[in-house]
Amino acid sequence: CAFPCFWLCTRKLQKHELMLDQMKHFDVRSAECTVEADRIVIQEQIVNLFDEALGPPVQVPFGTVADAPDAPLMSPDVLQDIRDITSYPSRDEILDQFNAYVKGPLHESLEASIGKEDYLPLSSCVAANLPVILSGFMMALGCDGQADCEMSASKLGFASVSEYIIANTFGCGVQMSLTWILIFPLVLRTSRLTTRAMSPGFWQTLVGASLTGLVLAACLCIMSLQYMLLVLVIIKYSAIWLGAYVACFAIELCAFLVCFFRTPAQHS
Repeated sequence: CAFPCFWLCTRKLQKHELMLDQMKHFDVRSAECTVEADRIVIQEQIVNLFDEALGPPVQVPFGTVADAPDAPLMSPDVLQDIRDITSYPSRDEILDQFNAYVKGPLHESLEASIGKEDYLPLSSCVAANLPVILSGFMMALGCDGQADCEMSASKLGFASVSEYIIANTFGCGVQMSLTWILIFPLVLRTSRLTTRAMSPGFWQTLVGASLTGLVLAACLCIMSLQYMLLVLVIIKYSAIWLGAYVACFAIELCAFLVCFFRTPAQHS
C-alpha cells in the first residue's frame, strides 16, 4: 500500500499548495467564471462592498440627538458622475484593494486556519482512524474474540482477567490508536520531503513509495514493541522493562504533540 499512500499524499500536497499559491497571486480581473456574464456582476458587487465613498458618513453627535440613518452621502449614480473630481479611489483602484485583501489578510487567515500543505488536523486523523480505534476497544473488551476471558488472559501470561482487560484496553484502545493516528502526518511529511528533494518522475515515485513503506513498517513495529513492553511490565515487572516502555511511549507522545498541538501556521 506504499505506492497508493505516496500518490494520495502528493496529490494532497499539490492541491493544498496550489490553493495557497492561487490566493497569493490572485487577480479578480483574470479569475475564471463559469458564466462569463457573471464577471461584471461580481466585480460590481466587489466595488460596491469596498468603495469607501458608499460607506455611511462619520457622525459626531453633540448632546442628545436621534440616530441618523446609516446611508451614504450620495447615490452610486451621482458618485459615478463626479468621481473624477473627488479623492475617492477609482473602480480599478478598488479592485486592486480587493486583490490586496485576498493576497494579504485573507491568505494569512486561511493559512493560519488550515496550516501549510504538510499539516493535517487531529480531528481528520481521528475520523479516518475511527474504525481502527473502535475495533481496538472491541478486541480489548471482547477478550480477543474468545468466549472465555480467563483463557485469553492465561495464554498471554496474565495473573488475572482484570490485568488482561486493563492492559488490552490501554494497549489496543489507547496506545495503538495514537500510533495509527500518527501514521497520517508522518507519511505526509515524508512525501513532502521527497517531492522537495527530487523532481517528478519515476525515481521520485520509487523513492517516495519506499520511504512511505519504511514509515508504515516502522509504525507497525513500534505498535508491536510497545504492546510487548506493556505486557512485560505487567506480568514480569522490572525497572528495565518499565524504563524501556516509558521511553518508547514518551517518544511517541512527543511526536504526537509536535504533529498536532503546534499552531497550523508553525508547520512548514
